[in-house]
Amino acid sequence: MLLRRFTLVAILLVATALRVIGLDNFPTPLGASPPGLEHDEVAHWLINRDILAGEHAIYFLSLIHI
Repeated sequence: MLLRRFTLVAILLVATALRVIGLDNFPTPLGASPPGLEHDEVAHWLINRDILAGEHAIYFLSLIHI
């Protein structure tokens, strides 16, 4: 039981360290931070909002183009 707990804590610490180190891979004018919402996530949110409002379509077109 103690070995399993130690292994779990070790894995979580390694994953946290790799995530913190990886934050420098997102350069922004104000420093390093994860990116915000992209166009596809916004489009999916708009489609889901319409479906929940009762507007069902046979197919969906992307409303946002880059």
